[in-house]
Amino acid sequence: MRSTRILGLTTGLLALAACQEAPESLGSPAAPSGSTNHPDDTTPSLQLAAVVAHAAGRTGGDLHLRVSGSNPRQQALTLVVALHDGAGAPILAVDGDLDGTLDGSELRLALEETTTDLDHALMVPRLLVDVPGLREVAVRLEDAGGGVSSVVTAPVQEQPELAPGSACEPDSFVTGRCPSGMGCRGTPTVCTEGMAPQLTQVAYHRHDEGPRILVRGTDVDGDIARVRLEFMDLGGAPVLLDLDNDEVPESSSFEVEAASADETGSFLVSLQGAVGLDEEVLRVAATPVDSLLHEGTRLEATLANPPVRSRGQSCDLSGFDLCATGSVCVPNAAATAGVCQDVASVRNRVCGGAPALAPLDGVTTLVAATSEISAWDAPPGCAAHDPTGRPEGVVVLHLSAGVAELTLSTQSADTDFDTVLYVLGACGSGAPLACNDDGENTVASMVTLREVPAGDHVVVVDSWSTTGGTFRLTATVP
Repeated sequence: MRSTRILGLTTGLLALAACQEAPESLGSPAAPSGSTNHPDDTTPSLQLAAVVAHAAGRTGGDLHLRVSGSNPRQQALTLVVALHDGAGAPILAVDGDLDGTLDGSELRLALEETTTDLDHALMVPRLLVDVPGLREVAVRLEDAGGGVSSVVTAPVQEQPELAPGSACEPDSFVTGRCPSGMGCRGTPTVCTEGMAPQLTQVAYHRHDEGPRILVRGTDVDGDIARVRLEFMDLGGAPVLLDLDNDEVPESSSFEVEAASADETGSFLVSLQGAVGLDEEVLRVAATPVDSLLHEGTRLEATLANPPVRSRGQSCDLSGFDLCATGSVCVPNAAATAGVCQDVASVRNRVCGGAPALAPLDGVTTLVAATSEISAWDAPPGCAAHDPTGRPEGVVVLHLSAGVAELTLSTQSADTDFDTVLYVLGACGSGAPLACNDDGENTVASMVTLREVPAGDHVVVVDSWSTTGGTFRLTATVP
């Protein structure tokens, strides 16, 4: 159970971004360590040929990885990255069981790579900021069939500072970063004088869980650092809040971290206020600030009900508006906007395309990710504060025969967000069979079902917060 806070917050952070890039000199593989071939000796084993690691990003805090090798079975892959210090010793930097304590040194990154020849690049945002002692990575591949490659070790190469006017890469800054105070713009892109971030939309909406604050903007330099929020009454006078829960109101403003979400420099900040906050705070103001202290234009918003869109109308995927009861906002083909669609039809489509667990047939675990669609909400009373409209992942549990007992769990190092796990009938019909928010000393989830009939059941892995992520769902039959 989480303690009550005046404000709970999430920010739109850069997701793991995969891209193909031109070849570059790569490190050499270390001697095989724990490599495992597939049982079928006629199929070549999974191979990781080389890895290169760079400090990257606008301020040098991101880790850029490029891996090459072969994937003879053309299966989805997991890239396992062990984090080492300058002496090659593991660094505890991962909360594998989501209990709030760092207990692991390995990141697990899903590649979904199904081509025979592997040549893949990806970015891990802020890793060098969060793990400042990181100097070396030891990498291996695992495929969906249990194959494991040998380990390749590579040093984390430093990121040089470019000279003013030099060519630059605005989406990654792998080859170098622009000097302090400069951005990467133009055609072709070069290091030039920096610009302040700008807000495009601010909203302050009523909600059953407490008022929500949404801030959207753009930063052409990609170095947005934070958004300053101010709390006011209807006349614009400051309202003091107890932001640290010590029962003493101390401030009418605070700053929230922000980061660019894509190469366009767009950013989003979403905050969930505590119930009752809107009794005191009737207006909010937001000011964007970048890493070089450039400030954009301040925008205000007054407390209001969120706009409601009818079925068939466009809707905002970030929550600046809502779809009418009985419909849900579904991304368009480009995932840049949404349209309100009938929730029953959406549920049928989601169920039809969901991955399946079939524990009686040997399929006992899978790794998947949440989508932007929220076709279901957790049953009332299951999750703390009953969150709604959260991103979710859906899995079909197929049982070829009834079972006396079955346990489902998201407790894994592959799960990187606070999950709410619940089981429904065929494509979500009928009363929920089980639901769990937090396990013991963890924000991952586990449910045990008894006397489960044969057939297909829908398992929803919901997010407690407004951002989801990757999860591993495991089914165990005693």
